[in-house]
Amino acid sequence: MRIHIHIGNIISCLLVGVCMLSAHAAIRMPVIFSDHMVLQQKQPVPIWGQASAGEQITVTFAGQTQHAVAGTDGQWRIILTPLPASENAHELVVAGTNTLTYKDVLVGEVWLASGQSNMAMAMKSARRGPVLDADAEIAAAHWLKLRLFQAPTESDKTPEDNCWQSCTPEAVRYFSAVAYFFARELHTTLNVPVGIINASLGGSAIEPWTPPHGRLYTAYVKPLIPYRIRGMIWYQGESNPDLSYCDDQSTLVNELRNAWGEGEFPFYYVQIAPAYDFAPNSLPLLWQSQLMALSMIPNCYMAASGDNGVNLHPPDKCKIGRRLARIALTLTYKKTKEEYSAPVYRSFKVGDGKIRITFTHAKGLHSSDAGPLIWFTIAGKDHVFHPAKAVVDGEDVLVSSVITPVPVAVRFAWDKLAEPNLVNDAGLPAFAFRTDDWPVATAEIPPSHATLTIPRGIAATDLDAARPLLEKAPAQTLQRGGREYARVAWAVAGDTLLMRAHVWDARVSAAQPSWQGASLELYLSSAGTKRVRQIIFNLQGPGHDPVVNGYEMGTPVTEAVPGVWRITQEKDGVYLLEAALPMSFFGIPPHAETFLLDAAVVATPFRGQRPELVWLYSPQSAFCNNSWFAQFK
Repeated sequence: MRIHIHIGNIISCLLVGVCMLSAHAAIRMPVIFSDHMVLQQKQPVPIWGQASAGEQITVTFAGQTQHAVAGTDGQWRIILTPLPASENAHELVVAGTNTLTYKDVLVGEVWLASGQSNMAMAMKSARRGPVLDADAEIAAAHWLKLRLFQAPTESDKTPEDNCWQSCTPEAVRYFSAVAYFFARELHTTLNVPVGIINASLGGSAIEPWTPPHGRLYTAYVKPLIPYRIRGMIWYQGESNPDLSYCDDQSTLVNELRNAWGEGEFPFYYVQIAPAYDFAPNSLPLLWQSQLMALSMIPNCYMAASGDNGVNLHPPDKCKIGRRLARIALTLTYKKTKEEYSAPVYRSFKVGDGKIRITFTHAKGLHSSDAGPLIWFTIAGKDHVFHPAKAVVDGEDVLVSSVITPVPVAVRFAWDKLAEPNLVNDAGLPAFAFRTDDWPVATAEIPPSHATLTIPRGIAATDLDAARPLLEKAPAQTLQRGGREYARVAWAVAGDTLLMRAHVWDARVSAAQPSWQGASLELYLSSAGTKRVRQIIFNLQGPGHDPVVNGYEMGTPVTEAVPGVWRITQEKDGVYLLEAALPMSFFGIPPHAETFLLDAAVVATPFRGQRPELVWLYSPQSAFCNNSWFAQFK
């Protein structure tokens, strides 16, 4: 039983929002109170609820007894004096007309976890797949004094079923992975009970979380206040990729702290990982804004994620949870002197044709892969940035280029796909930065919105038979900045889409020999819908079979990509892709008259470092650079 209720002349009660069928209303408690909860140690702890106006309320816990009288609105509150962490569990008893008894209550550390999909992502996410080493981590998740609470969501029909749970494999399976790994690290290091509250929602922007009128704040967070917490961890920003994010985040934190009334509780957040899913420069601007927030928000810090893969939803959530915990253990608990921060840009100085970059948190600067430092670019007065040579000099980095003999500015990791190899002695990757304040364009090339007429009724569906037909079909050109880099021809045979694509200028970069290969990305949907299915053909050069993956709105689909395809490298940097794909995979009805067709070609790094050509746009999904409304004849 979650709650134990002793009733005299009362028929029944529910935990939240139900009145008693008697002359007096039963005590009603917020959903955050349940068996197995954790109360914050060493701080005053509010206990509150509703009852009949004027009802006498007595709260007993761990040798303390506190009294309150419900006001005219039925609200009441008591404050438990600060308690030490508990070795053994206690009962929390709330008595009035009825008595509520909460069992197995511990005292320790309590944290709130919030944000969007990366915080919401569970150990076994049905939508995004499991986190790294999920099965082993779940099987090992036996921590009876680590407690988990999932805040009721807007779709929960029975929010009273959301209760505190001891950490077991079953409980943690669908709980926030980042929140769990953070809490586990605190629990094992501090050796006290830990309670972690998850209130997050995939796809959410920052504004709805902001008090006092944000929709998600009202639905998810407000019902938790004033439950005493030590601090908050935050993983959000993917939906707000711009330079003003620091202002929005500062407002969020200030308003949350005001609502809680606990003062400047710790607020630790996560740098958004590099990913394809952003317009040019928008992610670096977000990184800059996230870094700016450090000087705007008291008692906050950011965990680095620049080495966690090029993925909007990195599967290695343990790395992020542990980095957040390291920040808390150092700054909040003073339990460790380990380096908790990635190198942070501090200043620059020009001299002798070079620019010296100074950092904080720079002890032991080095290259993580023993190779040359990458992702440094340098510019002169013409504002044109070129790849640069970067060399560690103590706790500084010297940046130069023979192309730019009189440099004025440096940018580092200023690309949405940047995975820098500059790290400190703690192995933490340096945060992205720029020394200039020049205007940065974030707009994509607008889509052509041209109408592409596709021949219908072609009988051939095998690639050899389709080749002569496609060679004669009208071809559509893909362009970047007015420069052609691919040409694609289309035809339809029944419900099969035939495609022939020539890709050129996907050559190995002379500056970075490890960059090679290309990918052709196709996005198709029924015209007028918001469902976009994507196929990515990764062309990895001679001797490597293509890797073909399917996605829906950027999320991997579970079914295998159907159809047949053939990829030929005709010469260095020039590929020919031929494919026959069922239109049903893209959700296009067999007799559709029109559909939306997007295509992009991306020169993708073979080692996952940097693309040679990346220009993505779509009016629906912000992915591709050319869109056509295809019609059949």
